[in-house]
Amino acid sequence: MPSELPKSLGKLLTALLKHQAKQWLGEEALGAAGEALADIVGEGVQKRLDEWLDAGETRAQLLRAAERADRYFLEHCKDDRLKQAFTLRFWDLPSLQEALAGLPEALDAGAVEGVLRRGLAALPLAPEQVEAGARLYTDALLRSVGLLEDFALPVIVQVLLDLRRDTRAEHADLRERLDQIIALLTQRGLPAAPPSPTLPGDLPPGSHLPILPNPRFTGREAELEKLCQALVAEDRSMVINQRALVGMGGIGKTQLAVEFAWRYGYRFLGVHWVLANKPAPDGSAPAPTDEIRKQIEASIAECGRAMCLQPWPDDTAQQAALTLKAWHESGPRLVILDNLEDLNAAAHWLPRLRHTHIRILVTSRQTQWDTALGVEPLPLEVFTEDESLRFLARVLPPERATDDERRALHERLGGLPLALDLAAAYLAHVPEITVDEYLRQLRLDHPSLKNWRKNNPNPTQHDKDVAATFAMSWAQVDDDAARRLFLLAGYAIPNEPFRREVLKAAAGLDDAAYSAAVDLLQSLSLVQREPSMHPLLAEFARSLDADGAALFAWSRALAWRCYPGFDHGGIWHDPGLVPHARYSLEDMKRAAALRKDGEGSNLRFHLAFLFRHFGDLDRAMGLYQEALAIDEALGDRQGKSATLHAMANVLVTRGDLDRAMGLYQESLEIKEALGDRKGKSATLHAMANVLVTRGDLDRAMGLYQEALAILEALGDRQGKAATLAMLAQVLIARGDEEEGLKALLSSLQTLQQIGATPDAQAVAGILAAWRAAAGAERFGALWQKVAGQPLPDWLAQAGEADRQAQAMTPEEFIALAIQAARHKRPEAEALFNACTQMAADPRLPEEVRALGRALRRILIGEENVDLSALPDAWAEAIRAALREL
Repeated sequence: MPSELPKSLGKLLTALLKHQAKQWLGEEALGAAGEALADIVGEGVQKRLDEWLDAGETRAQLLRAAERADRYFLEHCKDDRLKQAFTLRFWDLPSLQEALAGLPEALDAGAVEGVLRRGLAALPLAPEQVEAGARLYTDALLRSVGLLEDFALPVIVQVLLDLRRDTRAEHADLRERLDQIIALLTQRGLPAAPPSPTLPGDLPPGSHLPILPNPRFTGREAELEKLCQALVAEDRSMVINQRALVGMGGIGKTQLAVEFAWRYGYRFLGVHWVLANKPAPDGSAPAPTDEIRKQIEASIAECGRAMCLQPWPDDTAQQAALTLKAWHESGPRLVILDNLEDLNAAAHWLPRLRHTHIRILVTSRQTQWDTALGVEPLPLEVFTEDESLRFLARVLPPERATDDERRALHERLGGLPLALDLAAAYLAHVPEITVDEYLRQLRLDHPSLKNWRKNNPNPTQHDKDVAATFAMSWAQVDDDAARRLFLLAGYAIPNEPFRREVLKAAAGLDDAAYSAAVDLLQSLSLVQREPSMHPLLAEFARSLDADGAALFAWSRALAWRCYPGFDHGGIWHDPGLVPHARYSLEDMKRAAALRKDGEGSNLRFHLAFLFRHFGDLDRAMGLYQEALAIDEALGDRQGKSATLHAMANVLVTRGDLDRAMGLYQESLEIKEALGDRKGKSATLHAMANVLVTRGDLDRAMGLYQEALAILEALGDRQGKAATLAMLAQVLIARGDEEEGLKALLSSLQTLQQIGATPDAQAVAGILAAWRAAAGAERFGALWQKVAGQPLPDWLAQAGEADRQAQAMTPEEFIALAIQAARHKRPEAEALFNACTQMAADPRLPEEVRALGRALRRILIGEENVDLSALPDAWAEAIRAALREL
């Protein structure tokens, strides 16, 4: 099909359109209309209609009709030769020109088929092909022109409306006749209002959309296509269509609805904008449902006023009712309910709006809609990086911002369209500030994010203060558990799935209450679907925590969860906690400073462990000293003994074994005085470890045995098994291999029975390392003697893996471990176990054990690992491997 309509085809379609108009109007209405028109203005009306038929908009519609007809013909024609006949040349055939020359003003189906038959007869086609082609293309044209009814009829009706308006009072009889005609057409279901314009970018006359299209609108093409498919019904089938654009405040729901209305509004008989929200003046609480229902009613009445409905009542309720009646009588119409947040108001109005002539588009922060309302949500997400870059490029040219700077803006603002729009406008208006400087200054209360240009037009009437936008959603949270959870989630990693167990503990919620709170926050778009929290919403949540109560509760719960001394195993057994702990370190430090009571000491104690875990021994020791001072001030001897023990652990890591033993001894004395037998066994175990490092195996074995006796009396099977494994290694080092192997087997069996898998894997690693060092034959014989059975397969395979590891140089082993850590390779777990064995094996040199400790921390995600205990060459190999990644 050419870009312009061939004259011969245009003439045929025009004649067919005139014929169809008769069918659409009906003889009674057409006759009355013709008589009235002739009485009033005579030939002027016909001229006016002819000018409309020749206008560019009409020609464009006819061209589309021809294109639709071509597509229909080609899809349904099974004869290839017949398809080839319908080329552009067909419309230039002399035979067709001759057939068209004598066309009457209007053509019915038979006349069209006759014209086409005469034109096709000149082509080298069989008679049956001519008949089939003429019949099929006639059907195609009729179907295509039939779709122009909503375009053509309102124009004819508009002529009558214009004449009714322009007729002078002295021609009362003519005005009365016109009223009768218009009423007759309305009764027939024909539009009594102006038509939808034919070209995109315009709205149908009588529409009410108080917001102009946004010249900076970018992206959302997939969402626009979904809306088009859902709401623009090409076949005009009788289908109820209701969609809701849902998402957090500032995500661009209204802008997308406006763009859709301007882009596709020409496909409707009318576009009607209904304001469906009435926030309180200070934004502290939503308006009552009754007020919102009245607001919607008044907004519907405003749409009716734009349609010039007559007679127009004085009462708002009657105006809205008349408007609804007009919407129900003709369509399709697009009705946009902007900011419909109150679901009770929605339940009142949506059933009244529901009609086959109405396509409803809702914008709302509410993500969960009762299926009884018949609204299908379409969730909106924040901009992707690519969408943000394209949007920002329209405001910030290359000389103002580089792609890297635009990426930084996207990252900092979390791709939130409102925030990006405000930030870009601010940077464009204030050229003296660089993007880097702006990012350093940027906070949620920065002027750029708080509607800084208050005098600028704001047609949407939405608040351009990002925090105020969030506050509107926050005001709707009426559940204490959900409010607590929201404040706590502000301290979690933005855009990362929540650690459920941490938030539950911090908020004091069980599973059911936690799920209900998350569900409520998600329904108001305050929490994302994972669930997670947008970075700007997280900042908003923090701003609400004025007294730091949520900060302290979050920090205490996270630090406690990370501590390995509890049943869950802490960060050693759950490496997934690492990024959350690292992200919250400074927040937890601020939280600890808020309290100088027992809770504050406890938080400092657990936080110090994390700093030690991440290699910052100075800050760890500082926090332990703060906790110790609080414990002493409170007279908390139990807390003091635990803190002294932990401080000694730091000194051991630093290699200051003499001072460490002194603190262990002080802690041990307090525990003995308090009768803390479990704590005493832990300190005895730690002191024995120091003695092993010093090579004093006799004294070490004595302390292990003393700790073991306490654990046996307490019935602590896991603690006993761990101590037994350490005692076994001392026995092996002293040459008592049979007793050592018995102890290791007993430890392994106990740990397997109680499900302490990580500890069991560590013991299994010790056995594998021993077999590799002793040799397969010698170890196999010892195993047969002690266990009374052949070596199990898992131990034989582990031994082979150890032999391969022993064939590596330390530098090769370092590179392998770091690569596995950074790329999350499957062998990372095996390497972690191997490093655990290295760190615990007393037969190995201290530098090898230190290497095991360092690599184990790297394998669980730590970055700032203390390498001071390693030989310089190994430490540099680790730094080099990290730099390469």
